[in-house]
Amino acid sequence: MIDTTDEKPTMEEYFKRGVFIISMLLLFVATFQLYFSMENIIRTWLEYEYVSIFKAFYNLGVLLVCVYLIKLYIIKR
Repeated sequence: MIDTTDEKPTMEEYFKRGVFIISMLLLFVATFQLYFSMENIIRTWLEYEYVSIFKAFYNLGVLLVCVYLIKLYIIKR
């Protein structure tokens, strides 16, 4: 059954949406910083000849996690 009442959002709902949007933006920035920090760690801790191998595995891991999360999101809908 479809709810046809036209209720306006309350201030609490606006606040929750605002907090959610700010949290998602912070998560987005933190994710990029973590990604590039991990790349710097790989460059710092590993010998030059192994850097590209570990970067490839790291990028593959990030790709697999992203695909998995997208798959969960699409299947959930």
